[in-house]
Amino acid sequence: MRTVMPPKRVLVARAASVLALALLACTANMASKQAPKPRAAQSLDLWVVTLPMERNGAERYCANRLTGGEWTVSDDHGVVVVQPVGEPDPPRFTKLSTAQGTLIAVDRGEWGGALLWTPEGQSDPVEVLSENVLSVVPDREGVLAIGGLAHGTGDRGFIQPVQYDQAASQWVLRDRLDLGSAPRAVVPTEQGLVIVTDKAVWRYRQHDLRALKSVNFDFLYPSSVVVADDGSIYVGMRSAVVRLRPAGNTWREEWLRPPSCKHLAGEGPQCRCEDGIGATGGESRPASTL
Repeated sequence: MRTVMPPKRVLVARAASVLALALLACTANMASKQAPKPRAAQSLDLWVVTLPMERNGAERYCANRLTGGEWTVSDDHGVVVVQPVGEPDPPRFTKLSTAQGTLIAVDRGEWGGALLWTPEGQSDPVEVLSENVLSVVPDREGVLAIGGLAHGTGDRGFIQPVQYDQAASQWVLRDRLDLGSAPRAVVPTEQGLVIVTDKAVWRYRQHDLRALKSVNFDFLYPSSVVVADDGSIYVGMRSAVVRLRPAGNTWREEWLRPPSCKHLAGEGPQCRCEDGIGATGGESRPASTL
């Protein structure tokens, strides 16, 4: 077990760093309110199922470079819908209100991040964890900080249980769980948290962490995940949406693409969408027919 520093302003430099992160969080919130509304969401019914992008193929490299080709999935009253997100997302900041104050998860990628706590009735934040935190969610015994970093040759991810110690008036870090790769998207469900990394899709519930399926999303930057009523898991990323369908004790992996962009061709700035099936071959079919 490891505890955080008590909520005293012990180091001016560290406090300044924390305040800078908090300022970034406020700036991000203001920017999100001023950002233009995304284009209307659309159904996946007319999207087609294609073969997965080859792991080290030119098409995957093209998808990584294609501007405006990222898709996000969401739940619209029980229906999974998709919409383009355009440019890459800004640094991510999420908030969670607790009886002890507000927790802020900060994920700025290679530029660092933190889990910050603004105690109830105070304005200055306290740093609870000095690592990138993608999401902070409530748990039966406190909260869970889900974070990590994939940059260069390094790739790590974790679930960090955090509990509030009433006697010490501080947050306490409990034993963490290893995700093996940085988390890209998280969604709570009745069956627990579903967490997407570049290497696997996980489910966490009551201290039990299980890999549902190994995947390969390298260079595609998954950024959203939805669990449908039938248990299927949808992951939004660059140039595709991946659907994982439960099939007994395993999962069936399907790659969905819009009819106007079944295949990517070209290199670098010349990367472009094509409506043909492409070099991977095989038959493409509407997603709703499968």
